[in-house]
Amino acid sequence: MTTKHDKKLSGAGARLRSLIDRSGLSFRELARRAGYSHGSGIGKHVYGATGEYLALDVSVRLADALQGLGDPPIDHTEAVRILSGRDAQVTSRVRARSHSHIPVVGSVQAGLWRAAAQADEHRSVPYVAPPAYRQHNVVAFEVSGHSMDRVFPHGSTVICVSYDELGREPRPGERVIVQRYRHDEVEATCKELALGPHGLELRCLSSRPDFQTPLPVRPVAGEHIQITHRVIAAIVHEPL
Repeated sequence: MTTKHDKKLSGAGARLRSLIDRSGLSFRELARRAGYSHGSGIGKHVYGATGEYLALDVSVRLADALQGLGDPPIDHTEAVRILSGRDAQVTSRVRARSHSHIPVVGSVQAGLWRAAAQADEHRSVPYVAPPAYRQHNVVAFEVSGHSMDRVFPHGSTVICVSYDELGREPRPGERVIVQRYRHDEVEATCKELALGPHGLELRCLSSRPDFQTPLPVRPVAGEHIQITHRVIAAIVHEPL
């Protein structure tokens, strides 16, 4: 049903409302599919849109959620073009970076030395990156062990962006993924970067005393340390 408020819609807001009506979803249902916390996240694009088009990353995110719904079924390329005015040739990279699932590229565990970092090409976790990270390659690591169990209990998943993608160096206060190389083995672990009395150090946030000695970032004989990713979010496993 069209309301008096809906009659005032124009441009991007009106076209988005038309797609939503065609999909049969409520604002709340579309918000959940698109990774918004509340239906108001959709409402702001419908009623708050002031221009002819929505931003490309927003359009791709909504098109992902609307794809295949309605009669006739909504086509992803069609939805992106309607909402953003852009064609399929320019949306593939944005779509890959704003999808609602991200790959689990490995596991991290302090004290576990392996011949090489292990990746799981078949696992993914649901996550929609916030706008600040939408254009970056967001990945996930599974956390094992107890070295960070005060914030990331065993079985949690940390969401990360590499510092190469961010284009900057790590900063104190950030939680990071670290790789320590020793001979032909590597230890991948999660730590908190801090400024200690002798410079930068990597701290465990552990409930266990045997994990609470800081690790200096400065070179140690026979080892090489590389801080690779910043933790931007976590899916925390709460033990029952």
